[in-house]
Amino acid sequence: MVLRAFHRILLLSIAGLLVMVGVCLAGIDPVRLERLGGNRVPLSWNNIYGPPEVISSDAGPPDKRHGHRSITFAPGQELLFRLPSRSIIRLFNPSGELATIPFAISISDGNGLFIDQPIIASKDHTSLFVVPNLQNPGLARVQLAETASSAVSAALFTSYYQTVGKPLAYLTTMQLTAPQVKIRKRPLEAAQTYYLMEAGRPTQVRVVGPAHYQLQQRMIYDGAEEHRRVEYTVETQLNQAPYFNIRLATEPDTHETVNVDGSYPPLSRSERSYFSVPAGEHVLTLIPSKSLYVRLLKKEPSNFLFKNLNDPLPAADQNGPAA
Repeated sequence: MVLRAFHRILLLSIAGLLVMVGVCLAGIDPVRLERLGGNRVPLSWNNIYGPPEVISSDAGPPDKRHGHRSITFAPGQELLFRLPSRSIIRLFNPSGELATIPFAISISDGNGLFIDQPIIASKDHTSLFVVPNLQNPGLARVQLAETASSAVSAALFTSYYQTVGKPLAYLTTMQLTAPQVKIRKRPLEAAQTYYLMEAGRPTQVRVVGPAHYQLQQRMIYDGAEEHRRVEYTVETQLNQAPYFNIRLATEPDTHETVNVDGSYPPLSRSERSYFSVPAGEHVLTLIPSKSLYVRLLKKEPSNFLFKNLNDPLPAADQNGPAA
């Protein structure tokens, strides 16, 4: 009788433990759940109304309304602006009358020849869209036809894809053998430490594995390439032996004004690369083909219960050792 009661208590205890484990397994931390999911990249819009995007304009000054800045075009007036690659152009006016307005939009790849683009109106007639096939940054011109009956106010936008921000929890910044700089994207934002890696010059850091690393980088443009899409490579070595190469194509950052130690050099958009190192202590060498500002971040283990279940999938590593 006592043995049967003991078995019953034991079974109830095991069942209770399984329920607790099930609750823990079902409640994956939302931060890690986001990292396990796919990278959903939303389409965002950059309001164009003045320098450095606008090169020239004989239209009226920008006027803030409806939460953005609009520009008033008189008949015959035009505006010339820089157009990022693979970007959509949008004119917006909430009145719903843009579909009947004789706007003309043309683009150029920088050779001086402007090509008129087909314009698509939204169903509610509040927006006009142009989808140019531009693989490199170029120029775009918006003009209100001289036959327009009156001046028209519209907000001008270009599209861009803004990667969903990933949390920096459990990431440690590594110290590199390179000059330090302080970078901030907003006047009141805390500055972050980056390192200047000069083109062709090796930069080293001691790393301990097995571990996952993230390399954040911004390319420094020279005068000849300031408005172009540029390809570059970061060669890596592990203990003086070739490891792998990071190959990236980037373009000017037209959405953020980046402050570097009090100055504003022309920089590319922020790029991220991921890689792993094997077990043991190693010397990692980075050799860029272009001058970069970089941060190297090491992923630290989390303190979650069942933390292995909350880790990103191995497929998140985009770079690996050379074959």
